[in-house]
Amino acid sequence: MSQQTQSQERDAPHHFIKNLAALEDAESRRVVARLRQAAAAAPSLTDFAGRVMEVVYTYTPPGTFSRYRSFREEAYALTAYGFALHKQKYRGGAPPGMSSKKNFGGSLRALKDNIGDKGSDSLDTRFHALLDSPFEDLFYHLPHLVRRIAHHEEDIGINHTWLLKDLLQWNHPDRFVQRNWSRQYWQHLPANTDLETNQD
Repeated sequence: MSQQTQSQERDAPHHFIKNLAALEDAESRRVVARLRQAAAAAPSLTDFAGRVMEVVYTYTPPGTFSRYRSFREEAYALTAYGFALHKQKYRGGAPPGMSSKKNFGGSLRALKDNIGDKGSDSLDTRFHALLDSPFEDLFYHLPHLVRRIAHHEEDIGINHTWLLKDLLQWNHPDRFVQRNWSRQYWQHLPANTDLETNQD
């Protein structure tokens, strides 16, 4: 794989989320509606991704899917859906946390701290289920947790670019994504704590 292709794949998540965040109100509503309708009708992540290829390919740079196409398409589709669910709370602007140093586990920890003991046990259960999920089953767990963040009365940020990069590494044999999410969720680490990254 050429250096140019590697660079395109590395930078693509940032450009994808940036493009979604920059949508004008009317187009943003259309994209959100398309994603929600597809999610309601789709029985699986693969089926959902197939229904929203227009969104995935319209807002990603050329060369994004030069390899591992199906898996990458699904990761982008799932992230777009999560972004849409989060954005609905902030009409006329991007949701908070776009450049947060918290991963998704850290965002859920912020929710856990806000809700206190009430609902904390169910959140823990959901988080365990998320971490144990094979990639395909994230379609049943991740959107639910994004909704919980979006519906909470306090503003809780999600770094959607980081989320997408993590989803692209979900099946890594070292499970460093799951470990990093666990660290920020259970240990409540400061945002500037160094986390593991894949060096491949």
